[in-house]
Amino acid sequence: MEIMKDNLLLHDQYNIIIVDWSGGNGAPYTQATANSRVVGAEVALFIKKLIRLKNVTPMDCQIIGHSLGAHIAGYAGERLTNLGRITSLDAAQPYFQFMPPSVRVDPTDADFVDAIHTDSASDKFLPLGMSQAVGHIDFYPNNGMSQPGCSYSAIHSIFLDGLIDAVRQFVACNHQRAVDFYLYSINYKKILPVAYQCVSWNAFSNGHCSDCGNDGSRCALLGIQADKYKPYINDSRSVKMYLATSNSPPFWTYSYQIQVKLSKPKTNYEDKAGYLTLKLYGSENTYNLQLSSKTGNLIHGATYTFLVHKTKQLGELQSVIFSWTSSSWNFFKTHTLYLDFVKIVPMNIDNQKQQRLESRKFCYTPGRAIKSKNEIILAECK
Repeated sequence: MEIMKDNLLLHDQYNIIIVDWSGGNGAPYTQATANSRVVGAEVALFIKKLIRLKNVTPMDCQIIGHSLGAHIAGYAGERLTNLGRITSLDAAQPYFQFMPPSVRVDPTDADFVDAIHTDSASDKFLPLGMSQAVGHIDFYPNNGMSQPGCSYSAIHSIFLDGLIDAVRQFVACNHQRAVDFYLYSINYKKILPVAYQCVSWNAFSNGHCSDCGNDGSRCALLGIQADKYKPYINDSRSVKMYLATSNSPPFWTYSYQIQVKLSKPKTNYEDKAGYLTLKLYGSENTYNLQLSSKTGNLIHGATYTFLVHKTKQLGELQSVIFSWTSSSWNFFKTHTLYLDFVKIVPMNIDNQKQQRLESRKFCYTPGRAIKSKNEIILAECK
């Protein structure tokens, strides 16, 4: 939390108070759970004293809590009138999941409650964090579980930090990621961590949710700027947002939705099986992308969407090369495919109008066949 404090002070002029309850958050966990209620009440009393003696406006106050600290924030918030914001960082799951709102952090505890979920499930241990939505807006980076880099970081930590710290890292890495994500949302400005509202992680990762909506209510910034979503909140329901991250700091990726529309020629044609290849040439880097549908089939007239995440910036898109490779075993036949267009939509923009301006669409000659493994330079659509 010292690192968090330092980054917040670099961001703006804040009065920051760190709550040290190390005397009450140790083993056994059942006792720490009970103690969290007491700590929440003490935090509320302290804020009330600031309001009374220093004329502090509660709407200007934000409580950031990790794990049990998220529920402490909730206990404090329910005792205060008009608390401005609570940020829940992977709220603790044991004894809190699916419990009544009075037991856990929930949207009624502050004017705006945002939550980041990073350990709602784990491959080797019981999840430490909640999968249940607890805020006005709930972010699920990487589906809120199995964070990239966590399995590797524990092994790496053995050599850097020793066995004890490595074990702690292995057990709690996913749980800790919520803190890391919030930390890197404060001052890292090169990439915006834009999350998108979607019906599920699968739908998001298949490229079906890349639209902020005309009013901007279908996307939000994870972390410190999440409160920009406040005009759209609904006290009767939580909104779930998804985004993908990389496996190491600063964690944010350059993300793109790729749309590939196959044309349906008037002449005789056959649907194909195979995969697509795109080469995107930008002013900063080149992306070589191999894309395939779930079934591996390529149906003429269909539109396929894909989600691409890169750690290196593409820059201004200059040209696109398209090719495809047939997976047919019939080597004595010429395999052809018909393409309509390829559209590239940048997803690190939280403004619908700007996103549309920066999207690029590249077309191919209608009715002209593309042989398997032939590379075609596409022209920007007019």
